[in-house]
Amino acid sequence: MEVSKKLTIRPETVETIFDLYQAKKLLVNRRYQRKLVWTVEEKEKFIDSLSLNLPVPLILVAEVKYKQSTCFEIIDGMQRLDAIVTFIEGEFTLNGKYFDLDTISSTKYLKDTGVLKQYSPKLDREFCKNIVSYPIPLSVSSIEEEDIIDDVFKRINSNGRHLSSQELRQAGTDNPFGFLVRKISESIRGDVSASDKLYLNNMKSISINNKSLQYGINMGGIFWRKHNIVSNENIRQSRDEEMVAHLLSAILLYPRPAATAKNLDKFYESDIIKNKVMDDKIKKLGHDYIIQMFEAVFAEFRKTFESTQSSFHKILFSDDPKYVNRAFQVVFLAFYDLLVKEQKIIKDHVRLAKAFKGIGDRYLTSNAESLNLSKQREEAIEAIKGICADFFVKRSENDPVLSNGVVKLENLLSASSTENTNYDFKIGVHRLDRDNKFDKKCFSKIIRTLTAIANLGKGSIGYVVIGVADTKEDKDRFESFYKLKAIQHKDFFVTGVNGEIKKHSSSENYRRQLENEIKNADITPSTYKDQMLRNFDFFNYYDKSLVIIKIEALDEPARFESKYYERHGTDTIEISSDKEKEIWKRFLK
Repeated sequence: MEVSKKLTIRPETVETIFDLYQAKKLLVNRRYQRKLVWTVEEKEKFIDSLSLNLPVPLILVAEVKYKQSTCFEIIDGMQRLDAIVTFIEGEFTLNGKYFDLDTISSTKYLKDTGVLKQYSPKLDREFCKNIVSYPIPLSVSSIEEEDIIDDVFKRINSNGRHLSSQELRQAGTDNPFGFLVRKISESIRGDVSASDKLYLNNMKSISINNKSLQYGINMGGIFWRKHNIVSNENIRQSRDEEMVAHLLSAILLYPRPAATAKNLDKFYESDIIKNKVMDDKIKKLGHDYIIQMFEAVFAEFRKTFESTQSSFHKILFSDDPKYVNRAFQVVFLAFYDLLVKEQKIIKDHVRLAKAFKGIGDRYLTSNAESLNLSKQREEAIEAIKGICADFFVKRSENDPVLSNGVVKLENLLSASSTENTNYDFKIGVHRLDRDNKFDKKCFSKIIRTLTAIANLGKGSIGYVVIGVADTKEDKDRFESFYKLKAIQHKDFFVTGVNGEIKKHSSSENYRRQLENEIKNADITPSTYKDQMLRNFDFFNYYDKSLVIIKIEALDEPARFESKYYERHGTDTIEISSDKEKEIWKRFLK
């Protein structure tokens, strides 16, 4: 990352801050930044300070290059910057009144064009002018290395008043263990983003709702809350990530280490010599394998305890014990042992869930305080395995990554909300008319879209999902034609391709048709074609069959039918011959 070489401390008005936000010049790096966590009361208090012309803390940013544009990466002050822009946008009031959008030209234009809505009652315009003219103290740092930005962030928060212990462990870590913990935790919460860097404008979509602040992630819908394993406040303090870290260390190391803060500190140690065993194990297995394996076990765990429309807490306990989180770790690791180490599958999720009724009361509550210790936890794991072993049977395949696309699909849907250029969704590849025939033009469009995603440049990864509607209109057309109900997940509707499969008599014939279309497609270089076939994922989401085709940019751009394409938002555009060299430049850097 390029960074400016001079340090300046300058006042920037609230109006300028809002203009930078609108121009997508404020950048967040999820490697060290938290989600949006301020309450309405905290936001109101900060805006009140501005209205009274009281001094406020310095906001630290680094001037960086991002997507060929100069941006300001926020090092310290994200919550304050968010409070400024969301107050102006009318997310909350000050003294019961809303910001007057006619105060400045930029907000008046956004109101007149329908981008922003004026809420009532309004604050006095002169009062609003006083707020937008407030000079926010901004420090633009002279940092040349990304790891120095990480270090600055840690130093600012090292006194522990701003961040929890787990947030400090995770902040800016380039440690392989920390990377895995963060990615798996995001997957479980559902706050996945396409990349670590995103604009402040997109932070709402991956933040957890907070009282009257309606963000993209519903707290009540998060796995940890649905099953009463981690409290709301502890999720905000990243205690769910702490739990994932304990589970991951227990999966990767033998003998399993105690689930203590001291051990976690050691696993986050950047000194490879001190942490050689952990680093070697991660290097041996690979990030992708570990994440997929963990998510596969989690998917089976979730499917079991949600199969009876109940929850982990209610099934295992009749009361409200103190250490539900430790009981969860015991049961999860029992699932891991049976599914991965012993190569088994669950033969009946409903019966398995019912077999757990009251087990927490009988076997886990009495020694819950010591379940974080290695010996006691291991004894409890063996006891749980003995109780539920009859509901697991040996499976024929040796791959410990279970064939379950639920987590994968939901992560794609979540990630697409912040970087929709890399994703495309189709309800199917058959015409919705009387004949319901395979639509070659539709499938050609899919191939064209995949090559366009590859042409975004080196490192670009994209997906086309077949069996998902991204608009209500498409969902309604699907339901009307096939007389099947779609399953809603966030703003998407999982339709599945079951109706199309019937036209081919079997899922195998359907898959073969799509694979043959890829094989016969005019794609150069042909290595892209081979890659699509390797990354052709056919799976079930509940009772819906879906297809995911993945593409990853190689060392040169992709051509389809002798033409180059690229993505502009969600549109696929043909590149004129005089601009083809611009595509090549992305691969020759």
